[in-house]
Amino acid sequence: MESLVMDLQSVASLSLAILLGGVAGGIVSALIVAITWWVDARSRILRELLLQGLQVQALPEAWVLDGNGFANAELLQNLGLQVQPATDGFWLRQVEVRAVLDQPSWNSPDQPCYGFVQGRRAWIVRNAVVLDQCSYAGPDGQTDGQVHPALLSSQAMHELCGWIERVASVNRPLFLSRHARRALWPVLIGVAGEDRIHVFGSRLTKRATTFLRWYFRKYSQPDL
Repeated sequence: MESLVMDLQSVASLSLAILLGGVAGGIVSALIVAITWWVDARSRILRELLLQGLQVQALPEAWVLDGNGFANAELLQNLGLQVQPATDGFWLRQVEVRAVLDQPSWNSPDQPCYGFVQGRRAWIVRNAVVLDQCSYAGPDGQTDGQVHPALLSSQAMHELCGWIERVASVNRPLFLSRHARRALWPVLIGVAGEDRIHVFGSRLTKRATTFLRWYFRKYSQPDL
Protein backbone atom coordinates (compact mmCIF):
# COMPACT_ATOMS: atom_id res chain seq x y z
CA MET A 1 0.00 0.00 0.00
CA GLU A 2 2.81 2.35 0.93
CA SER A 3 4.47 1.59 -2.37
CA LEU A 4 1.26 2.41 -4.24
CA VAL A 5 0.96 5.77 -2.47
CA MET A 6 4.56 6.64 -3.37
CA ASP A 7 3.90 5.71 -6.98
CA LEU A 8 0.83 7.93 -7.06
CA GLN A 9 2.81 10.79 -5.53
CA SER A 10 5.53 10.34 -8.15
CA VAL A 11 2.96 10.37 -10.94
CA ALA A 12 1.34 13.51 -9.49
CA SER A 13 4.68 15.25 -9.16
CA LEU A 14 5.61 14.32 -12.71
CA SER A 15 2.25 15.48 -14.04
CA LEU A 16 2.61 18.80 -12.19
CA ALA A 17 6.11 19.27 -13.58
CA ILE A 18 4.87 18.54 -17.10
CA LEU A 19 1.95 20.94 -16.61
CA LEU A 20 4.16 23.73 -15.26
CA GLY A 21 6.67 23.12 -18.02
CA GLY A 22 3.93 23.34 -20.63
CA VAL A 23 2.55 26.54 -19.13
CA ALA A 24 6.03 28.10 -18.94
CA GLY A 25 6.77 27.03 -22.48
CA GLY A 26 3.49 28.51 -23.66
CA ILE A 27 4.21 31.81 -21.91
CA VAL A 28 7.70 31.97 -23.41
CA SER A 29 6.34 31.13 -26.87
CA ALA A 30 3.62 33.76 -26.55
CA LEU A 31 6.19 36.30 -25.38
CA ILE A 32 8.45 35.56 -28.35
CA VAL A 33 5.50 35.88 -30.74
CA ALA A 34 4.45 39.18 -29.13
CA ILE A 35 7.96 40.63 -29.31
CA THR A 36 8.36 39.52 -32.92
CA TRP A 37 5.00 41.09 -33.82
CA TRP A 38 5.94 44.33 -32.05
CA VAL A 39 9.29 44.62 -33.84
CA ASP A 40 7.70 43.83 -37.21
CA ALA A 41 4.85 46.28 -36.55
CA ARG A 42 7.26 49.13 -35.74
CA SER A 43 9.28 48.39 -38.87
CA ARG A 44 6.11 48.30 -40.98
CA ILE A 45 4.82 51.58 -39.52
CA LEU A 46 8.12 53.31 -40.30
CA ARG A 47 8.16 51.96 -43.87
CA GLU A 48 4.58 53.06 -44.46
CA LEU A 49 5.11 56.56 -43.03
CA LEU A 50 8.26 57.04 -45.09
CA LEU A 51 6.58 55.80 -48.25
CA GLN A 52 3.48 57.93 -47.68
CA GLY A 53 5.56 61.02 -46.92
CA LEU A 54 7.66 60.58 -50.05
CA GLN A 55 4.54 60.01 -52.15
CA VAL A 56 2.95 63.23 -50.89
CA GLN A 57 6.11 65.22 -51.54
CA ALA A 58 6.31 63.77 -55.06
CA LEU A 59 2.88 65.11 -56.03
CA PRO A 60 3.08 67.73 -58.82
CA GLU A 61 0.76 69.98 -56.82
CA ALA A 62 2.97 73.05 -56.43
CA TRP A 63 4.07 76.01 -58.52
CA VAL A 64 6.95 78.45 -58.23
CA LEU A 65 7.29 81.93 -59.66
CA ASP A 66 9.78 81.92 -62.51
CA GLY A 67 11.16 84.42 -64.97
CA ASN A 68 13.85 87.08 -64.97
CA GLY A 69 14.17 88.56 -61.46
CA PHE A 70 11.86 86.06 -59.73
CA ALA A 71 13.93 86.14 -56.52
CA ASN A 72 13.03 89.78 -55.93
CA ALA A 73 9.36 89.53 -56.90
CA GLU A 74 6.18 88.86 -54.92
CA LEU A 75 3.30 86.63 -55.88
CA LEU A 76 0.69 89.12 -54.64
CA GLN A 77 1.99 91.61 -57.18
CA ASN A 78 1.76 89.03 -59.96
CA LEU A 79 -1.72 87.56 -59.83
CA GLY A 80 -3.27 85.59 -62.67
CA LEU A 81 -0.05 84.14 -64.10
CA GLN A 82 -0.18 81.11 -66.36
CA VAL A 83 1.74 77.84 -66.27
CA GLN A 84 3.71 78.37 -69.44
CA PRO A 85 7.11 79.85 -70.19
CA ALA A 86 7.09 83.59 -70.83
CA THR A 87 9.77 85.34 -72.84
CA ASP A 88 9.00 88.59 -71.07
CA GLY A 89 7.75 88.74 -67.50
CA PHE A 90 6.94 86.10 -64.93
CA TRP A 91 5.19 82.75 -65.17
CA LEU A 92 4.40 79.75 -62.96
CA ARG A 93 6.48 76.60 -63.18
CA GLN A 94 4.76 73.43 -62.01
CA VAL A 95 6.92 71.44 -59.58
CA GLU A 96 6.68 68.66 -57.03
CA VAL A 97 5.59 69.52 -53.51
CA ARG A 98 9.07 68.74 -52.19
CA ALA A 99 10.48 71.63 -54.20
CA VAL A 100 8.51 74.07 -52.01
CA LEU A 101 9.64 72.48 -48.71
CA ASP A 102 13.08 74.05 -48.89
CA GLN A 103 14.95 75.83 -46.12
CA PRO A 104 13.91 79.51 -46.52
CA SER A 105 10.80 80.30 -44.53
CA TRP A 106 7.27 80.53 -45.78
CA ASN A 107 5.65 83.96 -45.48
CA SER A 108 2.03 83.56 -46.47
CA PRO A 109 0.09 86.85 -46.68
CA ASP A 110 -3.07 87.57 -44.70
CA GLN A 111 -5.13 86.63 -47.75
CA PRO A 112 -3.22 83.55 -48.97
CA CYS A 113 -5.54 82.38 -51.75
CA TYR A 114 -3.88 82.99 -55.13
CA GLY A 115 -6.76 81.72 -57.24
CA PHE A 116 -7.14 78.78 -59.60
CA VAL A 117 -4.12 77.35 -61.37
CA GLN A 118 -4.81 74.58 -63.88
CA GLY A 119 -8.22 74.11 -62.34
CA ARG A 120 -6.92 73.69 -58.78
CA ARG A 121 -7.22 76.25 -56.04
CA ALA A 122 -3.73 77.49 -55.15
CA TRP A 123 -2.50 79.00 -51.92
CA ILE A 124 0.48 81.31 -51.47
CA VAL A 125 2.93 79.78 -49.01
CA ARG A 126 5.97 81.95 -49.86
CA ASN A 127 4.94 85.34 -51.12
CA ALA A 128 8.52 86.61 -51.37
CA VAL A 129 11.99 85.14 -50.95
CA VAL A 130 13.79 86.13 -47.76
CA LEU A 131 16.99 84.13 -47.75
CA ASP A 132 18.12 85.17 -44.29
CA GLN A 133 15.02 83.65 -42.70
CA CYS A 134 15.23 79.87 -42.69
CA SER A 135 12.65 77.37 -41.57
CA TYR A 136 15.23 74.77 -40.62
CA ALA A 137 18.92 73.97 -41.01
CA GLY A 138 19.82 71.69 -43.88
CA PRO A 139 22.83 69.36 -43.97
CA ASP A 140 25.16 72.23 -44.89
CA GLY A 141 23.14 75.05 -43.35
CA GLN A 142 23.04 76.82 -46.71
CA THR A 143 20.64 77.23 -49.61
CA ASP A 144 21.56 76.92 -53.26
CA GLY A 145 20.21 80.38 -54.07
CA GLN A 146 17.44 79.00 -56.25
CA VAL A 147 14.52 79.77 -53.95
CA HIS A 148 11.25 80.93 -55.51
CA PRO A 149 8.00 82.45 -54.31
CA ALA A 150 5.74 79.42 -54.16
CA LEU A 151 2.19 78.09 -54.28
CA LEU A 152 0.64 74.85 -53.07
CA SER A 153 -2.65 73.43 -54.27
CA SER A 154 -5.50 72.58 -51.91
CA GLN A 155 -4.78 68.90 -52.49
CA ALA A 156 -1.13 69.37 -51.51
CA MET A 157 -2.11 71.20 -48.33
CA HIS A 158 -4.59 68.51 -47.30
CA GLU A 159 -2.28 65.62 -48.21
CA LEU A 160 0.57 67.13 -46.19
CA CYS A 161 -1.68 67.75 -43.19
CA GLY A 162 -3.15 64.26 -43.42
CA TRP A 163 0.32 62.72 -43.39
CA ILE A 164 1.37 64.86 -40.42
CA GLU A 165 -1.74 63.70 -38.54
CA ARG A 166 -0.83 60.06 -39.21
CA VAL A 167 2.70 60.53 -37.87
CA ALA A 168 1.43 62.40 -34.80
CA SER A 169 -1.10 59.64 -34.06
CA VAL A 170 1.64 56.99 -33.66
CA ASN A 171 4.29 59.16 -32.01
CA ARG A 172 4.84 57.04 -28.92
CA PRO A 173 7.63 54.60 -28.02
CA LEU A 174 5.38 51.61 -28.62
CA PHE A 175 5.19 52.49 -32.33
CA LEU A 176 7.96 55.00 -33.16
CA SER A 177 11.44 54.51 -31.78
CA ARG A 178 14.12 57.21 -31.67
CA HIS A 179 15.63 55.62 -34.76
CA ALA A 180 12.29 55.87 -36.57
CA ARG A 181 11.89 59.56 -35.71
CA ARG A 182 15.40 60.18 -36.98
CA ALA A 183 14.69 58.23 -40.14
CA LEU A 184 11.67 60.46 -40.80
CA TRP A 185 13.79 63.63 -40.64
CA PRO A 186 14.13 64.18 -44.43
CA VAL A 187 10.37 64.18 -44.95
CA LEU A 188 9.24 65.59 -41.61
CA ILE A 189 11.56 68.52 -41.00
CA GLY A 190 10.27 70.37 -44.07
CA VAL A 191 6.82 70.73 -42.49
CA ALA A 192 7.81 71.13 -38.83
CA GLY A 193 8.97 74.75 -38.72
CA GLU A 194 6.88 77.42 -37.02
CA ASP A 195 6.40 79.19 -40.36
CA ARG A 196 4.93 75.99 -41.83
CA ILE A 197 2.67 75.48 -38.82
CA HIS A 198 1.38 79.04 -39.23
CA VAL A 199 0.49 78.42 -42.88
CA PHE A 200 -1.22 75.07 -42.19
CA GLY A 201 -3.30 76.80 -39.52
CA SER A 202 -6.60 75.16 -38.63
CA ARG A 203 -5.99 72.36 -41.13
CA LEU A 204 -3.98 70.69 -38.36
CA THR A 205 -5.36 69.47 -35.05
CA LYS A 206 -3.89 70.70 -31.80
CA ARG A 207 -2.27 67.30 -31.29
CA ALA A 208 -0.51 67.49 -34.65
CA THR A 209 0.65 71.07 -34.03
CA THR A 210 2.00 70.11 -30.61
CA PHE A 211 3.81 67.15 -32.15
CA LEU A 212 5.47 69.29 -34.85
CA ARG A 213 6.71 71.81 -32.30
CA TRP A 214 8.05 69.02 -30.10
CA TYR A 215 9.76 67.33 -33.06
CA PHE A 216 11.31 70.60 -34.22
CA ARG A 217 12.73 71.36 -30.76
CA LYS A 218 14.22 67.88 -30.48
CA TYR A 219 15.28 67.13 -34.05
CA SER A 220 15.70 70.48 -35.81
CA GLN A 221 19.37 69.86 -36.54
CA PRO A 222 20.36 67.37 -39.26
CA ASP A 223 23.15 65.84 -37.13
CA LEU A 224 20.72 63.72 -35.18
